Amino acid sequence: AGVSSRITITMPAADAQLHYVVGDLLQGVALMRGADPDKSRHDGAARVHGALRAYGKYFDDPTWTKGAPEQAHDD
Repeated sequence: AGVSSRITITMPAADAQLHYVVGDLLQGVALMRGADPDKSRHDGAARVHGALRAYGKYFDDPTWTKGAPEQAHDD
């Protein structure tokens, strides 16, 4: 079975929410690559972090580790 068959979406407008998450991921990566001289690479990382948190909040994915973005800072 593919990933989509293992993910339960808990929000009626899941497609729209997923587009926001993917959009924020792409914008964050672009900022980390220096695409906008008025924004820092940290701004990009913060956007990616927010997108990962949003994914965990709005999607019930059994393969997702809840709190994963926060745990990355425990090292």
